[in-house]
This record gives sequence, C-alpha cells and structure tokens, in this order.
Amino acid sequence: VVVHTQNEITKLMKELRPTLLDELGLPAAISRYAKDSLESLGINVFTEFKGVEERLPTEVEVTLFRIAQGTIGNILEHAEAKNVSIRLECNANECVLDVKDDGKGFDVSKITRVDKGGRGAGLFTMKERARLVGGECSVKSQPGKGTRIVVKVPLKGFVADAEDKSIDS
Repeated sequence: VVVHTQNEITKLMKELRPTLLDELGLPAAISRYAKDSLESLGINVFTEFKGVEERLPTEVEVTLFRIAQGTIGNILEHAEAKNVSIRLECNANECVLDVKDDGKGFDVSKITRVDKGGRGAGLFTMKERARLVGGECSVKSQPGKGTRIVVKVPLKGFVADAEDKSIDS
C-alpha cells in the first residue's frame, strides 16, 4: 500500500509540473509532446518559436504547456487533421500560442457548455487556464476548415518570478 501510494503521489507531482518542462524548457517540451503524439499517427507537425530563449515564469510555462497539451489532445480525438502548426511568440509584454490544424473543424457556436458526455470540457478548460493567469483563449473553427486556437498570456506581474529563476541558476 505504501509503495502504491508513493507511486501515486509521484505521478500527481509530475502532472502538476510536467518533467518535460524542467528538462527541456517550454519550446522543446511543446515540440516533443506534439511530435510524439501526432507524428506517429501520420500528422505533420510544424513548430516555430520566437522570443523564448530565456525561461518564462513558472505559471506561464505550465499554463501554455497544459493548453498545448489540451489542444493536441483535441486534435487527436476530433480533428482528423493532416497538418498542425504550432507557433509560440513572446515579447516583453506577452506570449502568444497559436495552434492551427487543417482538420474537419466544427461549429464553435454549438459548444456553449460541457455536455453530459464531456464534450466541450477541453475547450472550457483551456479558456479557464488562460484566464487564471490573466490571459485569454480564442477558438476559431468552421466545419471543413480546420481549427485555430490562439492564447495570449501577459507577462506583466510575473517578472519577479522570471528574475528569481535566473538568479538561482
């Protein structure tokens, strides 16, 4: 029982802060996760990262990584895409994560709440994650025209955390 409990605690800790982030940093973690998840199914993954040479504040990194995970999960489960583009660009004020796929798309206006089967939970979770760090998440999609998710997260208010990381290193 003790070993099982210890394994469960370790698993929960890793889920709270993905080890990929610690080991690789945000750009490489997103790229690795996307390629490992999508390319094995024949989906082409294109990534572009700008302005992320330095580590970002912990809350921002975890939020953007979790949203990228959710987006990739939705692509796997629903999109039937052939190509996925992931772009992350940061400047002194904000980070913008832009994920596009050429999948089957959907009518965004029909997802107004999480239904009993769980449909819509991923989108609402992504929006809530962005909101919790002062950001926003927009979803654009049309049947037959793929999906685009854009997340904007401000960096103001997180500067002290980013500076603390560079001092500790």
